[in-house]
Amino acid sequence: MDCRHISTLIVDDEPVARKLLREELETFEDVEIVGEAANGKEALQQITKLKPDLVFFALNENLTKWAYYAAFPILRTARSSRLLTASRLALSSR
Repeated sequence: MDCRHISTLIVDDEPVARKLLREELETFEDVEIVGEAANGKEALQQITKLKPDLVFFALNENLTKWAYYAAFPILRTARSSRLLTASRLALSSR
């Protein structure tokens, strides 16, 4: 049996959102949370340093522009990382 964990980075500017996502992800045995970032600069540093398998990236007004100009090119070069985005903006239109 493969015991490899999925190294995961959480990026969100809201501490409560990071906490809730962390709590949910901790229920999965194969997910290892290796770090959190509250802004684009921290995310860039963490992605470069940790090279996570998966990045949960909250898309909102504060992070979207940064994502297009900094995070996405870095994630493209760090081929081992995968990006999963979430947006509360989609929920607000209901």
